[in-house]
Amino acid sequence: MPQPQSPPERVAPKSGSARQQPESSSSWGTLFITSLGLAGALLLGWIYFSDIPAPLDDDLILLEPVDLAPKIAGPERLSTFLQAVNSIPDLNVALQPSWKWDIKTLESYVRGNGAALDALRDLLGDFDWHPRHAAWHQVDLGAHASWPHVRILLQARVAYLLALGNEESALLAAIDIGRLSHRLQDMWSWPTYMQRSQELHMACVQMMAYVLKQTRLGSAELKLVQDEFIRCAPLDGHLQRALSAFYLHEKKLLLGEKSGAPLDTMPGGVLQERPGRLFFKKQETLSLFAENFRELRDQVVITPLAAVHTGAPSVRRPVALSQFQPNGEGERYFKQRIEPCLELSARHHLAKARHDLVLCLFAIRRYLADQHKLPSGLDVLRPGYLQDIALDPFSGEPLRYDPLKGVLFSVGANLRAEGGSITEPPLSDPDEPTVELGITASAAVETSSKLMRE
Repeated sequence: MPQPQSPPERVAPKSGSARQQPESSSSWGTLFITSLGLAGALLLGWIYFSDIPAPLDDDLILLEPVDLAPKIAGPERLSTFLQAVNSIPDLNVALQPSWKWDIKTLESYVRGNGAALDALRDLLGDFDWHPRHAAWHQVDLGAHASWPHVRILLQARVAYLLALGNEESALLAAIDIGRLSHRLQDMWSWPTYMQRSQELHMACVQMMAYVLKQTRLGSAELKLVQDEFIRCAPLDGHLQRALSAFYLHEKKLLLGEKSGAPLDTMPGGVLQERPGRLFFKKQETLSLFAENFRELRDQVVITPLAAVHTGAPSVRRPVALSQFQPNGEGERYFKQRIEPCLELSARHHLAKARHDLVLCLFAIRRYLADQHKLPSGLDVLRPGYLQDIALDPFSGEPLRYDPLKGVLFSVGANLRAEGGSITEPPLSDPDEPTVELGITASAAVETSSKLMRE
């Protein structure tokens, strides 16, 4: 009989057999994925929480001498003036040019602001102004709510004096607007002062243009006012240094006493730095200010036409990003703070054009008073009535003069000469700021003939 066969013996699996291999691969894969996740989390944390090194800003730091005067009266006098200004109660009247108001409204408003005008005389009579003194950093008087009413009041004062027939006093009142504008131009403690300066300069040139186009004053009287008006000119160097000062102002707001600025010049006296947090990086935010203030500073001395020909970058408006970007809150803060400064250079070019137009209008009206005719060209005005023929800050070429049409104009922001744009108030078209001569060439000839017959 055949012997029964015993079942085959089972062989124990060896270590590292095919049966165990999947389990080992799975463990290594899990470990690898976990490591990647951890590395990603660390990288993400580093992106969101780490800041960049402090920006290099030596070229933006002004080396101004420290004003050692123990106490100055300027801030108190400016505050007194602003608090004394009364607004005009009728908004519909306030929206019209002041020379369109009836004389009773003018008289009531100007006399009702007698205390404010007295305070203005004290303010402008302060020859010890000290625009760089630390006291100006304590309170931002450029943000005072009375400034729109200041412009209306000072223009109404000029219109009132003109309505009374006091033409020379009206021109001097317009000069007071320019002098106040020039004083604010010198103050770099807060960016708002430059904004108010540009607004007041616009008010000054508008009133000058309105009075000059109908003036009956002689050449000698006009020259005295013209010389004062020259001193109110907006200057490239002033704005360039001011933009550097505004960068330092933002640096103080972000870093406090760590900004390295004198402690008594901290805005509002605040010494603490702005705390860094998630979505807000102080140094990266500060670098945005440094980059943009450099661009704004460089654009001051570049004519818009030259910028077009050379491809120079124009003002870049910051794009609002999501607050969940690594520096989202910092970029939002930067956008809010830089926005009021972005138009300073463009407004400066307009201010220079308007100022030079009025300066040429002074010269033309003086020439007309002496010669009883309009000049054939602006070059005739040199050197007796103008030291130099002003160049259009937009084109770099002489201002456009049309004696037949009776206008003098700049090519303006659109860089196109279209014959002048007469507006009311004067000079309010940024694309073609224009002043009226008040007389055309043909009318000047008729006037001259009449005078000769007499």
